Amino acid sequence: MTRICLLVLSALIALGARGQSHSPADSVAESRKWPTVAQAAIGLGINAALTEGLKHTVHEMRPDRNGNNSFPSRHTSWAFAGATVFANATYRHSPVWPMVFHAAASGVAFQRVASRRHYASDVVAGAAIGIASAELGFALGRLISGSSPAPRGTAWDGFRPTLSVTSEALYTIAQPGDGKFCTGYSTALRARLPISTRHGIGLTLAGSTTPVKVGGAANPLNAIGASAGWAAQFALPHPALAIAAGAEAGAIRLLHTDNLEHKKWAATARADAALMWRLTKFFAASAGVSANISNIKGATGAIGLSIGSVAVF
Repeated sequence: MTRICLLVLSALIALGARGQSHSPADSVAESRKWPTVAQAAIGLGINAALTEGLKHTVHEMRPDRNGNNSFPSRHTSWAFAGATVFANATYRHSPVWPMVFHAAASGVAFQRVASRRHYASDVVAGAAIGIASAELGFALGRLISGSSPAPRGTAWDGFRPTLSVTSEALYTIAQPGDGKFCTGYSTALRARLPISTRHGIGLTLAGSTTPVKVGGAANPLNAIGASAGWAAQFALPHPALAIAAGAEAGAIRLLHTDNLEHKKWAATARADAALMWRLTKFFAASAGVSANISNIKGATGAIGLSIGSVAVF
């Protein structure tokens, strides 16, 4: 599954690059082509150095006990670095491709935890390294080439309908009676539909995977679910920034985990807030925090930290 996700990611990068190279020729597009390639190469080089350096110096046993090089997740680092490179090259043209690549990278991270190859903390670190190294590569590339910095952003024109892909680390703060819940990982598709100038409806489809240690063994507790509730957006002094907030309740379907008895369904609720930066008329990036609670084996709570790619309508 991981190889398929990475293959799709690579194919889409190649397709996007080919589409850019066959666009109508003009001096501006041609002048940006090679600086973009150089910036991407610098970022991927930094990513390889950081990832491999940590892989060979940090010794953490994998959840499946097959090796002690679990930290960080190399696959996730590569996937998010590639997704970030492609997002930087395409977000000015369409919000679709950055969201597709974010979803593919998040799928790689999800699979690495669900297959017991990594803890969620490993894939969160891998995602952070991938994004940071790619962005650093673009910044250094602009500095070396003397090209202009990225645009400062587009002003929000009120509470707009949005559709976002988010990746979230879930840090457990309330444990069930048996078993130790480790850091979890979630990926979600979220829609926000305004019904007034500030308030609206929030809808979420999400999947999560959380390693659970029982008797020394770590097995992932996977879940899929849906929720709905209140959503809001508040303007900030900077015209390109806004706060998105919400509170939702719903249900999740729990999948089997060895050595942990649980019911098939659980109720869940969350409250969240995110800072959104509108980069273009149709695309924004977000970073948020959430409080989550469910009734898995009693009250299980978690604090979430998320990033998102947002399509603005």
